[in-house]
Amino acid sequence: MLNRTLSMALLGGGALALTLGVPLAARAGSTAAVAAAGDAQIGSFGLDLAGGDPSVKPGDDFARYANGHWLDTAQIPPDRASWGSFAMLRERSLQQVRDILDSLPKGSPAGSNQQKLYDFYRSYLDTEAIERAGLSPAKVTLDAIAAARTHEDIAGFMGRPELRLTAPVRFDIDPDEKDPDHYMVEVFQGGLGLPDRDYYLKDEAVYREVRTKYAAHIERLLSLAGQADASQAARSILELETRIASAHWPRAKTRERDLTYNLVSS
Repeated sequence: MLNRTLSMALLGGGALALTLGVPLAARAGSTAAVAAAGDAQIGSFGLDLAGGDPSVKPGDDFARYANGHWLDTAQIPPDRASWGSFAMLRERSLQQVRDILDSLPKGSPAGSNQQKLYDFYRSYLDTEAIERAGLSPAKVTLDAIAAARTHEDIAGFMGRPELRLTAPVRFDIDPDEKDPDHYMVEVFQGGLGLPDRDYYLKDEAVYREVRTKYAAHIERLLSLAGQADASQAARSILELETRIASAHWPRAKTRERDLTYNLVSS
């Protein structure tokens, strides 16, 4: 079942890449012009004082004091589940990258970074070629995932950075939380397609509905990929992820620093 989950992760990544292209194109020109170099884009010196609520004493509720007006008036874009400063920065960065890519000249010198970026970006936009190729570019990897039988096989796929597959264990490299002068390999719980263990384990109607739609989504992707037993495979993936979720810590527990800091020497 895990190899099906890994296959889904590979397929899902491609679908996401194609999906992201649409909103970016649709929002072309929607981002406000960047202020002249050196000028603050927020307020007079980069701090949005207008977003706060001065009627609240900072000692009573600093979050409300700093953000109250923005929280009361900000609108979440219709294509987003959430919105905030980091989402805005990401959207602005994506638009700026798109503007750079769109401005690349067609006749850049062969082998130059400009030529490579131009060709790579245009191949991403060539949806007709993508449709013609289907899953053939991923077939070798998908077949290898389907043939995986051992823990070592699965670990091998987890270690391939170009695939970025969802797996039960997630690795990252960050500064040591108690010794920031050094970096360390961090190991986290992972392996879920839904945001949190509660989506799998809670019995409220809203979570049951999400699970039903999630299974239908997995089945649809597998059907589009040509898998004959898409319905059964989708159920197996959901069952496996539910077993993984049952081993996860609750979100609140994962935020307890002393519980999550466990050094292990190699």
